[in-house]
Amino acid sequence: MTSIAARPDRAQAASSDRPLSAQLPPTQRARRSNDPLAKLPRRVADLARAYLAALGDPEDIGRQAEIVAAAELVALAEKARSEALTVPGYDLNNAIRAQNAADRALRRLGVKAVQAKPPTLREYIATRSRASAAGDAP
Repeated sequence: MTSIAARPDRAQAASSDRPLSAQLPPTQRARRSNDPLAKLPRRVADLARAYLAALGDPEDIGRQAEIVAAAELVALAEKARSEALTVPGYDLNNAIRAQNAADRALRRLGVKAVQAKPPTLREYIATRSRASAAGDAP
C-alpha cells in the first residue's frame, strides 16, 4: 500500500482541480486494466481523455458530453471493424454505419488528425548531403 505522500502531485489534487484529460492515479489504472470485461470502457476513457486534451480541456458540460459521445462512437466503430474481420457472416453495413457516425461526431468536435510536416527543401538537401558524406546514399 502506497502512502498518500508517495502519489504524484496531480493525483493528490482534488478531482475538480485536475484537468479532465489528466492521467489516472496508478491505483485506478490497475483496477481498470486488469478487468477483461472493461476493454471497451477503458478505450472510451482513453479516447475521451485524448479528445479533451486536444480540445484544451473545455469546461462546458455540453461540450464534454459531445466529447464522451464521440469517444463512445469511435470505440464502437473500432469494435465493429474488428468483428467484421473476425466474425463470419458479420453484416458490414453495421461497421460502415458505426464508422460514419463516429466520423460525423469527430467532425462536429473539430478534432483533426495530426499530420507530420514534410521536410523543407533545405532540410531534405542537408539530410541527403550528410547521408552521402557518411557513405549511406546510393
